Amino acid sequence: MRIPERAFKLFRFGSAKGRSFFAALRFAGANRSLHNGKLFNGAIAEKAVDFFDDQRLKMLQFKGKTGIGAKMERCARPFSFGEIKPDRFRVPRHHRAHHVAPAQNNLALGKAILPEGFAGDSGHKITDSAHAAAPVVIFARFCRWLFGHAIDAVKKRRSYYAMVMSPAQRLLDWFDQNGRSLPWRAEAGVEPDPYRVWLAEIMLQQTTVAAVIPYYERFLVRWPCVQALAGAPREHILEEWAGLGYYARARNLHACANAIVTDWAGQFPGTEKELKSLPGIGDYTAAAIAAIAFNRRATVLDGNVIRVISRLNAVEEALPKARKKLFSLADKLTPDLRPGDYAGAIMDLGATVCTPSSPDCPLCPWRKDCLACQAGRPEDYPKKAPRKEKPTRRGTAFWLEAGGHVLLRRRPEKGLLGGMLEVPSSPWETGGFNSSFLAYAPAEEDWSPVTGIVTHTFTHFHLELQVMTAMGERRNDVDGHWVPMDRLEKSALPSVMQKIVRLVRGGR
Repeated sequence: MRIPERAFKLFRFGSAKGRSFFAALRFAGANRSLHNGKLFNGAIAEKAVDFFDDQRLKMLQFKGKTGIGAKMERCARPFSFGEIKPDRFRVPRHHRAHHVAPAQNNLALGKAILPEGFAGDSGHKITDSAHAAAPVVIFARFCRWLFGHAIDAVKKRRSYYAMVMSPAQRLLDWFDQNGRSLPWRAEAGVEPDPYRVWLAEIMLQQTTVAAVIPYYERFLVRWPCVQALAGAPREHILEEWAGLGYYARARNLHACANAIVTDWAGQFPGTEKELKSLPGIGDYTAAAIAAIAFNRRATVLDGNVIRVISRLNAVEEALPKARKKLFSLADKLTPDLRPGDYAGAIMDLGATVCTPSSPDCPLCPWRKDCLACQAGRPEDYPKKAPRKEKPTRRGTAFWLEAGGHVLLRRRPEKGLLGGMLEVPSSPWETGGFNSSFLAYAPAEEDWSPVTGIVTHTFTHFHLELQVMTAMGERRNDVDGHWVPMDRLEKSALPSVMQKIVRLVRGGR
């Protein structure tokens, strides 16, 4: 015996008046044998028809009545999307396909009778209810089809958006999720404070974020606005700056604050050109302030950005000659929208992901665009010209104590460590230690050497200092200031001078 793979299926749908039923037959091309023990009542029809099956829709008749009319046939055909699962519509187990079966071997193809329990009026009710239930099925199937297409459209749109999204937008999306929380960075929806942005950017020149944060917080507590900073004595600013390095920044910070108060009525200018006219503000700092504080399109190019752009484009030209090319490449990526966030994003990318060594490329939003990453050698970029060996300069420092005070003097305003306090010393010159160093002593005393050498490295040279100490009297005719020993830590001493203090105290 051969039967279709799927036989009759009976469905149940809810309605306002109660439950209605209809029966449908589905055509199946592949037949299989059925064990005699599973036969219901004689021969099994070899073909069954699903009224949703396109090009095979047949009319199902029960006791001479039409289950689905020709009008319903035309409505059903366009929405024949596949098989309806009875379990999805909660069809009870006693109303399934085996309740409608062929009666005898000689029945015409497609005719069927109801088994015992469904005779008489029940059969009529089932067939009559098909007309009422079919539109519900059509609508349900249509909704499922429409919803499926909508989901597919969303997926395709997302895929397309990811493919065509600009690198800047991908970086901004990454920044929204992974941006650093910094004390000078405004929260989302809060207008940035130009004073805080400017103060942070000046401090961050040639200095790490970790080193800047405590200085920034102390400055902000002591001088919360540009007017307060402009009115402070410069010596106090230098004291707070001590240990941060590059002390010309502190002098320029004070000068810039005064210029803003006197020339700009206490308001920061908003364009790069105007910002660069202020003391201590160069190309990078002006671009960073314009972008972050005023949301103007400006291209930032600091060390982090240089590293990111050079790897992204695999720039073979060595620094510093490549700087102009790198600026042009960075400018092409800078968006018109959210330029301030973009500036922070690309700097964060360089600081946290695209690091100088061991960059975390799998986390980078630009990894698919990065030529250095694709080549498997991101650490080879940026290319740098061979470093010239730094010369070594030497000098002698003079530690003079008198009555619990030590003699310090202020360096010239211009030049290295300009305006900072220092332990008096001889000129720092290349070659060996000057044998006539006593000619530079601040006073004629009985000088004796301290065991050990102070070493320090500046941007362009190494420094070695030998230290001479003496005990004397506090005299007012010497060049310098007598500072109490217990206040040395609070004095604006640069790092190299602090090393001298530690050497002298450690030798006692």
